[in-house]
Amino acid sequence: MADTPTTSLRARNQVLASNQNVWGDPYINTNNSIFDAGVTRIATLTCTGATYTLSATDYDSNAEAIAAGLLVTGALGSGLTIVAPARRKITLLRNDATGGQTTTWGVSGGVAVTIPQTGRFFAYTDGTDAFQVTPTYTTSGRIVGLTDPSAAQDAATKAYVDAATGGTGFTGSGAVVRQEHPIIDDATFSGTINQTGTFSGGAYRGPTIITGTLSGSTTAGTVNLLTIQTLSGTLGVFGGKTLRSNQTITFSGGDGAEFDIAASKTVIINNSLSLQGTDGTNFIYPTTSGRLMTLDQRSQSFSGGVTIISYSGGTFTGNAGGGNVVNPGNGPLQYFGNAGAHQVIAPAADGSCVVLYTNLSTAGAYTFSGFTVGSSVGDATTTTSGNKFKFYIDRVAGISSYTVQALQ
Repeated sequence: MADTPTTSLRARNQVLASNQNVWGDPYINTNNSIFDAGVTRIATLTCTGATYTLSATDYDSNAEAIAAGLLVTGALGSGLTIVAPARRKITLLRNDATGGQTTTWGVSGGVAVTIPQTGRFFAYTDGTDAFQVTPTYTTSGRIVGLTDPSAAQDAATKAYVDAATGGTGFTGSGAVVRQEHPIIDDATFSGTINQTGTFSGGAYRGPTIITGTLSGSTTAGTVNLLTIQTLSGTLGVFGGKTLRSNQTITFSGGDGAEFDIAASKTVIINNSLSLQGTDGTNFIYPTTSGRLMTLDQRSQSFSGGVTIISYSGGTFTGNAGGGNVVNPGNGPLQYFGNAGAHQVIAPAADGSCVVLYTNLSTAGAYTFSGFTVGSSVGDATTTTSGNKFKFYIDRVAGISSYTVQALQ
């Protein structure tokens, strides 16, 4: 039997009693160098753009694909695609190239990650797709590319905080630059509201009076309230809040038109409803006669069309977690990778979907569980690497079935 390479770093697995007189030097010494490169070596890639395929020769301690990190340098004249081999690997990516071009890293045909100029982060590929696993740091020590927070302990960016607190356009002569007042509901507020600075931008939120009366005065400033107005302005309903009133609300426009909503009444729009964004995008419904569809009514007619973003269910290497329980709720078009024998299990709820499977190098046999089928289910499946199959799966009134279409 011949020696074989390890899965990721491609070091040499020697056959018992083989490689006389060379098993130590160079073979074991080369393996040691490969392991050292996989933990500590940073491979420098000097690029000008287009596609750069990482060297990936087996048993080679200098192969770029096994390095612990990749440093991209050079003046890019076009976008750069760094192609990694189809194997599992964690890599530190650093982009010191110039030219302001887009640089990506990943396996050919899979999802890639983008490395911004001066950016650095760790990424992982499962042999098909690439994933960023740490935030992006820049040479100046900043963390960039963060999304807006959604949970209580999430980090927040400067832009998010500025937007949430009304921006930076407020200056004041007192110690308090911005003050949030309480909501006064079904109560009477009496007192003096003092504003001693200059309000030049952003959004100042004063007391919100829902039902009740406000008495007192405003002094030395420009404040917008629901019942006191010393400067014309805009009523804002902030994120996560609801505009509520037990009395009639009147919206007056600059053209003299008014829109009234009486207490305990429902708004009904008999003409087009237009939503206009500050970025210039508009949504107008309907542009012609029509009606909205709902998800819980039968016998609705549909004459429009949609495109679908296919759902990626990842790669199955075995039956860990119970196998692949097909879920039509993830979308009508889904795709998976087969990297080991596993079960394809019938849906737990009625629905239908088309599932595309791609055999990877370690593909195993497909076993179908929970389906009711006849003697023929279509084409036979294989475990040949690269073969693809479509499974047409449906469940009606609790009965699941499938058919197989081979794509080669």
